[in-house]
Amino acid sequence: MDEEQNRGLSISESVSSLLLYSFGILSTIRGAFWLSAGSHAVHDSGMYAALAMLAPLRLWGVLMLSAGLVIMISAYLFPKRRRTNSFFYALLVGGLAASVVYFAVAVAGISQAQNWMTPLQIILLSASHGMLAFIGGANVWNKRSMNMSE
Repeated sequence: MDEEQNRGLSISESVSSLLLYSFGILSTIRGAFWLSAGSHAVHDSGMYAALAMLAPLRLWGVLMLSAGLVIMISAYLFPKRRRTNSFFYALLVGGLAASVVYFAVAVAGISQAQNWMTPLQIILLSASHGMLAFIGGANVWNKRSMNMSE
């Protein structure tokens, strides 16, 4: 066992892993809600009704639930990121899927929100998940480029 494996996670690595897991839980819960209560939620919120005009809430729920689970898996893969690309692929796939869904929610909800906080928070979630996807994709690209040059 090398020294890096033996030392555990640093504070910043622990916080990063915790935040990834929290993002994953948030998206998983939202997806599970849309999947299980989508037909009722459409009538509760103008934002959900507008989103349902693009696609059924259950479809959005499946996408969001899947994205959240992949992001949670990335939190588990975080300590292994130096040995395998799985962490970066999980960031890319989960982050991209969640970013697209959150963006659709934000667009659908801008004119339907009861106040300006809701769309602003959802746009922030979309941008944050987009950055996760960018980081994952950039690292996959970088590692592939390095392997091709060898």
